[in-house]
Amino acid sequence: MMLTHMSAVATNPHMYKSVPYDSLKDFEAVGLLGDLPFVLVCNPSMPFSNLEQLVRYAKENPGKLTNASSGNGTVSHLAMEDFKRRAGIDILHVPYKGSGPGLTDVVAGQVSLALETAAAVQPFVQSGRLKALGVGTSTRLSTMPNVPTIAEQGFKDFSAVTWLMLVYPAGTNGQLVASTFTAMNKVMQTPEVDARMRQIGAVPRFSKSPAEATAFIRSEYAHWGEAVKRSGVQLD
Repeated sequence: MMLTHMSAVATNPHMYKSVPYDSLKDFEAVGLLGDLPFVLVCNPSMPFSNLEQLVRYAKENPGKLTNASSGNGTVSHLAMEDFKRRAGIDILHVPYKGSGPGLTDVVAGQVSLALETAAAVQPFVQSGRLKALGVGTSTRLSTMPNVPTIAEQGFKDFSAVTWLMLVYPAGTNGQLVASTFTAMNKVMQTPEVDARMRQIGAVPRFSKSPAEATAFIRSEYAHWGEAVKRSGVQLD
């Protein structure tokens, strides 16, 4: 079995010229385990504190703002491009090699914004070195209860997370898939595991069944395929 993440299954097959697997044919989905949520943050000197103000400022100052990402084709890049498209705003993308360098430049004021994982931005937000504008999950984070979701600020169904899912090779016995699904959910919902997941910045998330997980992979594959296509990113 394999614990996989969204990029491996939903974005990389569209982004790379060749991958040695077919996301829709080579796996038997067991179920989701959790999300790694992303948070949109900015330098505290920026003259906005929520998304309405950000969008207004960006439209009044086209091309003035910049956003860091952890690299071309990453969730922080593609999800931010989706946000900018929905908002109809022009912000220059600045790719970095990893989240650390990009966040360092946002803290220093060299770059305006970044959409990065909650685990990466939380120390900066807590210390006041970054300002949180919105979270990419469907509900608010327990670690940042006062920060509204991006969806509740007018961007319905917007999502910026990296999900985690357990899969088997295609053709695995259905009874084994079903029993693994039951055992996995039982363990993942114990207080100890739930607390540990949240401690590392993950939000527990579960599928209703392996069939639902399979449908979810197909939906995410199509959604992020369109996002990659719009971005124009193509890697060797």
